[in-house]
Amino acid sequence: MEIISTALLAAITLGAAKGVKETTTQAIHDLYDGLKFLVLRKLGTDSLTAEAIQRLEQNPESKGWQEDLSAEIGKHEGISEDPILLAKAEELLEAIKSLPQGREHVQQAIGQYNALADRSSTATVNVTFKD
Repeated sequence: MEIISTALLAAITLGAAKGVKETTTQAIHDLYDGLKFLVLRKLGTDSLTAEAIQRLEQNPESKGWQEDLSAEIGKHEGISEDPILLAKAEELLEAIKSLPQGREHVQQAIGQYNALADRSSTATVNVTFKD
């Protein structure tokens, strides 16, 4: 999963979208809002990505919407190379990781993808985690 999806998912599951959890600081809430604004400005407020973000904010535990958000962001060429989006996503992830149990939220966002091999085939999952 690329870093922009990871940052959005980690922030949403942490509660930054609504700012309601006590573990969420105002700084993380603001960073999340900033990244979300940049993504929606680039992809459109009427895009399927916007819908996936909105639905996930309403139901952060939904694995389906988590997967939809990652898939929708992944469909847009160049988004994972946008230096402004990457910088904002990295900033958000670092802020989340600085919280107690923050790393767990980041790992949950990354760890939702698995590979399955069948009938003597192989499957691999490569996850890059930057400290």
